[in-house]
Amino acid sequence: MGISFEIDGIDEVLGRAQEMLAKLDGAVQRGVSKGGKVIQAECKAECPVDTGALRNSIVEQTSGGGGAYTSEIGPTMDYGIYVEMGTGIYAGGRQTPWRYQDAHGGWHTTRGQPPQPYMEPGFEAGKAEAREILETEVRNVMGG
Repeated sequence: MGISFEIDGIDEVLGRAQEMLAKLDGAVQRGVSKGGKVIQAECKAECPVDTGALRNSIVEQTSGGGGAYTSEIGPTMDYGIYVEMGTGIYAGGRQTPWRYQDAHGGWHTTRGQPPQPYMEPGFEAGKAEAREILETEVRNVMGG
């Protein structure tokens, strides 16, 4: 012995809710991607340049779904971490000098390379604007 009832128009309400969730999901994805591109540009602006290869290798990739998106920003050049963090004594590594031979046969002595941060300062420079972009995208969908 249970109670049974029917609500007129519930399918329409549920359909609208699903449509709004899809729009909101799209807004979050756009906001994360656009914000990530702002931070990517800031990282490129902070990047030290010799040949430009490291700066040109800084990429942004947005992934995820269902309202949970991630923007990954970073260099594809394998030496990017050494530029950011330094090497040898500057990175808490080897504390004694070492010698190496360059491509022209010349010998050099070094204690490492000082850090030249570009990712951390780029993130700090772009994070407020990235947050604003995300908030604007969501507000635009929510009508406020």
